[in-house]
Amino acid sequence: MEGESKLKLLYLLEILEKESDDDNKLTIREIIEKLEARGIKVERKAVSRDIKLLIDHGYDIVSYGENREGYFMASRKFTVSELRLLMDAVLSAKFISLKQSKELIDKLKTLTSNDLAKKLQNQMYIDERIKTSNNFVCENVDKINEAINNNKKIAFQYYSYTLEKQFVASRDGKEYIRSPYSLAWYDDKYYMICGHDRYEDLSHFRVDRMRHIKILEENRRNFKEVSEYKNYFDTADYVNRVFNMFAGKKETVKIKFQRELINVVIEKFEEEVQLKKLDEEHFEIRVTVKISEGFFSWVLQFGSRAEITEPVSVRNTMKQYVAEMYKLY
Repeated sequence: MEGESKLKLLYLLEILEKESDDDNKLTIREIIEKLEARGIKVERKAVSRDIKLLIDHGYDIVSYGENREGYFMASRKFTVSELRLLMDAVLSAKFISLKQSKELIDKLKTLTSNDLAKKLQNQMYIDERIKTSNNFVCENVDKINEAINNNKKIAFQYYSYTLEKQFVASRDGKEYIRSPYSLAWYDDKYYMICGHDRYEDLSHFRVDRMRHIKILEENRRNFKEVSEYKNYFDTADYVNRVFNMFAGKKETVKIKFQRELINVVIEKFEEEVQLKKLDEEHFEIRVTVKISEGFFSWVLQFGSRAEITEPVSVRNTMKQYVAEMYKLY
């Protein structure tokens, strides 16, 4: 009897979570019928008593006495809008394959009622063209996380496209051995940030292009040896400094912008960026970045509305970069 009582409570919770919401209220009679369909015989008073027990334990259940229509689960761990945001993030992520996207969406749908899940599903749109064909991203993330948590190096193959559009292992399939420090989602791509035994700086690899990851017995190199980070690996700082995931020498630069670009600049560098008003139409920022093609490309996208003013060395490098582009046209 005790086992059946616990099972009855679990079934009751499942019914309220999956089959009730603000638009789908359940009467005591309907709840009893649903329990009986699951092989549980129960009296009316017992259902009311169990619902009160669930309410006392923190479940947000609206009772018949409050609305004179029925019982329903008023709130869950995630609101409908929160689930929609999570689903949209999964669907728009290029590094998550179509197969894995559908599996994740199905899991997210279990966090609300069947009716609300169906309505959310009807609003979903998947652009299959943008999705990676790699179905091992989640598995790769698991292994990289495990290596990071256990302070271990990893070995893996890294794949790239050929001119014939074939996706093949780089370096003739030779394994890369790296010390993983963090994972980062940047510009709709997922990266592993890591260190190399022979080099004194950081590098990164696309997780969706990694294959056959193995966790090694050898401990990874300490990130203090290859970066300026001392107490913890600052993923956000690394991503903010390395534009478009290109590596380069760190420099403090000044950039002049037209006023209309203020939102773009603050969104890029966050509110802590040092900003100075020059006149009614222009402002200037002072920021430390890694000088790279990615940085120059980011500045160039604004055309004449953005200008590197200092230091002279970086300004001259930009001139060379623009001159090389000019030669092509």
